[in-house]
Amino acid sequence: MAGRFVAARHALFTAHPARTVVMAFAAVVVIGTVLLALPLASEADMSTDFVTALFTATSAVCVTGLAVVDTGTYWSD
Repeated sequence: MAGRFVAARHALFTAHPARTVVMAFAAVVVIGTVLLALPLASEADMSTDFVTALFTATSAVCVTGLAVVDTGTYWSD
């Protein structure tokens, strides 16, 4: 068990910088998707479907400004 932890820690800290950037990007998108899918995030207190939450989170991380729903009225303050 301890050997796996040491190997995982070694792999994490010796990863190629490009892999680290891609993994950080993916992690932020996944976290944003989960948060946007919560009922607390929408104005109507209903959960958002997965594709809308994923697209909005990815668009926010990429700073493209694209949106499937009207941001001002759909998402809560």
